[in-house]
Amino acid sequence: MKYRQRSNECKPGKYGVRCGQFCSVHCAERGDPCDYISGECNKCDPGYRGKKCDQECEPGKYGAECGQICSDHCAGAGDPCHHVTGECSQNKCDPGYTGKKCDQGEEMW
Repeated sequence: MKYRQRSNECKPGKYGVRCGQFCSVHCAERGDPCDYISGECNKCDPGYRGKKCDQECEPGKYGAECGQICSDHCAGAGDPCHHVTGECSQNKCDPGYTGKKCDQGEEMW
């Protein structure tokens, strides 16, 4: 979703009254990261969501537009995986699985 054309009042990366606020560092478009009035981002970096890209993906999701699902085989308490990379938070996998995302089956002898 594209927002209004930038006014000459604010430099890229700033918005609001007298351009006194900075766009979120998690707005993905670096040249024109957010709406010059509201501060809403045009697009978020992977792992972030919300109009101002100020929220991490909900638990169990990660990546671009929080559209990827964490492996069911991450072991440990808390968030199942990192909100950006999808790597298991505890670096532990359920028995029989390996890899940073616990998405590789391990041969059981």
